[in-house]
Amino acid sequence: MTGENDLLKMRKPHLTLARLLLVVAAGHGSPPVLVEHPADVLVARDLPATLRCEARADPRPTITWVKDGVVVTTAPSDPNSHRVLLPAGHLFFLRAVRGKRDDDRGTYWCKASNSEGEVTSRKATLDIGVLRGEFPEEPLDTWVARREEVELPCTLPEGHPPPRVSWRKDGTTLNITDKVRSMRIRCPTSAI
Repeated sequence: MTGENDLLKMRKPHLTLARLLLVVAAGHGSPPVLVEHPADVLVARDLPATLRCEARADPRPTITWVKDGVVVTTAPSDPNSHRVLLPAGHLFFLRAVRGKRDDDRGTYWCKASNSEGEVTSRKATLDIGVLRGEFPEEPLDTWVARREEVELPCTLPEGHPPPRVSWRKDGTTLNITDKVRSMRIRCPTSAI
């Protein structure tokens, strides 16, 4: 039996070398595994934002970001870009841009790849919030006589996404739905 194996090795030494290389290669590398997927982000216009993505593998994976099906360019490979690929793989926006020429709003995902394989993350949305104008009407400090009512108006500006209102009294948030655009308060008899 041993003689036949030795004879086979002599006739086809490249097969033995190929098996050896296959064993060595399979024992040292691992395909990428995502340990952090990107999550939806809402950011105000022109403020910084980060979409997170992190992968582990051997050899270390290369992270690529995609927006709406197109590969995202980042600094320093694009010196005009306001986006930076951080060492861990996160996509950092120096300022979130919303305009006709350039718009960061969209659906993003990351890909991690190395010689052992590739993996794609879940998709996440980057949205940019905007308020158009100031509050047309807002509550003012008001004095009220005992047992009287006072109305505190609040008219919201337009915006994207639609703004929500919350009411606070003495620093504590009141449990009221955001549909309430004005508040009637009755001053109790014990209050001064």
